[in-house]
Amino acid sequence: MKRILLSLLIASATLLSFNSCTKEYYEDSSTFTLPDYRIAPGDWIDNNTPLAQFSIDVPELTNEIVDFGVVNVSMRKDNSTTFSKLPTTINGISYSVDYDTQEIMIFAEREGGLPVNIDETVVFKVSLTRGR
Repeated sequence: MKRILLSLLIASATLLSFNSCTKEYYEDSSTFTLPDYRIAPGDWIDNNTPLAQFSIDVPELTNEIVDFGVVNVSMRKDNSTTFSKLPTTINGISYSVDYDTQEIMIFAEREGGLPVNIDETVVFKVSLTRGR
């Protein structure tokens, strides 16, 4: 009889301990998309070289987002309706992105040392998500 009561006591304690676990959900992820950035061919640094680059000032890109959040950058050619998320390769040009507080750097590179030659406006879309 004591064994049965002891077994019931242990089973009850186990069930109560598992029921006390709760999952926490955070409602404030705060993802926001910034206005599109339109980059003309003449705005790129070192266009017509193997590695062209462009820098975008983004005051909303805080230390908190850099350290704990997510930065997404997508692009499309001006005559296209489809956005591609970076990093991506379009027409043999590899586009990549780096970022730091208040600045996003976009790179365009062609393999084999061939010049990049960006000859049309490119549209970039940036979305930021706060971490914690």
